[in-house]
Amino acid sequence: STCTLIVERMKTLSTSENPYRSDLSLALLGPILLDTVNMSPEAHKGTERDQVAIDTLAQNTDWSDLPDQAAFLRGDSDAPDLTKFYEYLRDSKFDPAFWNDLSVIDSLRLDYKRFQHEASGNIFGASSVLLPMKSFVSKKDLASEIKQYMELADIPLLAVLSMTVVDDTPKREMLLAGKDTALLDSMASFLLQQNDMLGLTEVSTENLKGDLVIRQFTQANARASRKQTAPIMFQFYDQ
Repeated sequence: STCTLIVERMKTLSTSENPYRSDLSLALLGPILLDTVNMSPEAHKGTERDQVAIDTLAQNTDWSDLPDQAAFLRGDSDAPDLTKFYEYLRDSKFDPAFWNDLSVIDSLRLDYKRFQHEASGNIFGASSVLLPMKSFVSKKDLASEIKQYMELADIPLLAVLSMTVVDDTPKREMLLAGKDTALLDSMASFLLQQNDMLGLTEVSTENLKGDLVIRQFTQANARASRKQTAPIMFQFYDQ
């Protein structure tokens, strides 16, 4: 987690034994707990450095000044119950009502990154969405809004990466969208071959309005987030 790096830097630069402020520690703990799925062994996301950062903040913070808005997080002492904190953040982040109310375009742009292959100049986009793919493709005006978003982003290929959490275990799915059927099929074939890295299984191929084609996949390797998927897609353009 980036916040783990910040905590490490804070420890290096600190010249005082004064405890950290509780609002600062909460702001740093939240992303670390989310990124590591509360250090769940099943998620395989947390590292020893993350755990050290969590312990550093938990043990070196003045929790007596915990903001009133966060008082409900307190456990048996002034310190927050980290599991309760994680579950509150997780439920807020993955709130189905929030994600179901978003339009297709809003869902895509909420967490989007554009990538360009340095050697060839080829570009693609990747949006992370936190709802089941079945719910995403059921949204109103799916085809027209994906097409509109891709035109605004000026990309020929879009990957939509779905992640949900069931019993603290991540579940991932993928959708590829594009109008260039040859490009889409070639990328899909390449990604399907990356069994050790992704473990994709194709669910469906659909030709939507406006010559848009989408291909949906389940993803067996739940550890492969966009940070791992995008470099694999880059390898396609290395061929």
